[in-house]
Amino acid sequence: MMLWKMAWRELITHKKRSIVTMLLSAFSTALFIFSNAINDGAHNQLIRSSVEVYPGYMEVVNKKFEDEPSFDNLIFDVAGVQQRLDGVAGIAARAVRFETYALYATKEQTIGGMFTAIEPSNEAKVSRLKRSLVEGAYLDDGDANALYLGVELAKRLKVGVGDSVSFIATAADYSFAADNLVVKGLFKTKLYEFDNSSGFVARGYFDGVMQSRNIATHIIMTPDDLDAIDAVTAAAGAAVGDSLVAKNYKETLEDLITAMKVDEIFGYITLGILFIVIFFVIAIFAFLSVYARIRQIGVLRAIGTTPSQVVGMLLIEALLGREAFRGVPHLLQLDGRHGPRGVLQAVQHGRRHDDPLGVQPPSDRAGYRAHAAAEPADGGLPHHDDQPFHPDGGDTLCLMP
Repeated sequence: MMLWKMAWRELITHKKRSIVTMLLSAFSTALFIFSNAINDGAHNQLIRSSVEVYPGYMEVVNKKFEDEPSFDNLIFDVAGVQQRLDGVAGIAARAVRFETYALYATKEQTIGGMFTAIEPSNEAKVSRLKRSLVEGAYLDDGDANALYLGVELAKRLKVGVGDSVSFIATAADYSFAADNLVVKGLFKTKLYEFDNSSGFVARGYFDGVMQSRNIATHIIMTPDDLDAIDAVTAAAGAAVGDSLVAKNYKETLEDLITAMKVDEIFGYITLGILFIVIFFVIAIFAFLSVYARIRQIGVLRAIGTTPSQVVGMLLIEALLGREAFRGVPHLLQLDGRHGPRGVLQAVQHGRRHDDPLGVQPPSDRAGYRAHAAAEPADGGLPHHDDQPFHPDGGDTLCLMP
C-alpha cells in the first residue's frame, strides 16, 4: 500500500511530467490508429467502389462467355433462370443486362463503345449507375430511344442532353440493328475508361431493336449478407444449371483484390516501422524521466527501500498513468456513433459514418424489404450500418472494441 501512495504522490507532485507523458501516449496511439484505419479503409473503399460502380457483387453468365464472348454463349432462357433463382435464399436484388458493342455516330464523330441494355429500376439496386447521374435524367423502364451516356464519351461525340445520336450494331440474331437515340442523361463514375466507352438503354427498347427477347449476357445479383456471399454464390450456381455459372467479385475482380492484399502487406510493414519509432520515442522519454530521478531513487535506497520496491513503484506510476489516460476516451465520447470512435471505424471500413452508400446489405430478406420501404424514391443499394465490408470475406482486426 505504501508503494501505491508513493507512486500516486509522484504523479500529483510532478504534474507537468505526468501530463507530458499522457499527451505523448495519446498522440502516439492516435497516430497509430489513424494510420492503420486509413491503410485498411483505402483498400476497402477501392474494392467497394470497383464492385458497386458497375460489376456487381455476384453474376450469372454462360460458362463459355468469358473465354468466347459471342452471341452463341449467352443466357438464352432468362425467365427460366430468374424463376430458379427465386428459390435461392440470400439474394437481395437482381438485374438483367445485355452487353454488346455499337458504333455511335453524330454529325461530327463516329466512335465505337459499349452498348448495354439494363432494367433501370433493378439496376439501381445492384450498381451506382443511377447515383452517378450528373446531368439530365436517369432511364425509366418504359423508355424508348433514350440513351444514358458516359460524360467522357459524350465529350468525344460532342453531344449533350437532348441531342440525337445514331447507332449501328449487330443484333442477337446476327442481323444489323440501327436507330436514332436521344441523350436523356449523362453519368460520371470517375472511372475514366468506363465513362469514356459506355452507353445504356432500357431493356424493353433494346430487346425489340436487337432481337434479344428473353436473352441476356449477365444476371447481376446483390446478396443479403456479404459474409455469406460464397454460400449464396454456390447455391445460385447449383440452381442455374450446368451451362451457366455463378461468380462473385472475388473471382471477377481477383487481380484487383490480390493487388490490394499485396499493397496491404507493405502498408503493415510501414505501420511496423512506425510502431518501432513510437516505441523508441516513448522508451527514450521514459529513460530520461528515470534518469532525472536518480537522486530521488538514491535517497529511497538510502532509507532502506529495496530495488524491487523501487521498480514496483515505477511500474505502479505507469499503471496509474495508464488508467488516467484510459479515462480520456470516455470524456471524448469514443463510444458514441458520431464521436471519434465512429469516425475511426468509418475510415477503417472505407466509408463516412453517415454515408448510406458505403455499407453492405442487410443480413436478411426482411431487413432488405424494410430498408427498401424506407429508401428515397430514387432507389439505391441496400445497406446495413452494423456490418463492415470485408474484401476477402473474412474477419478484420477490430482496433477499437
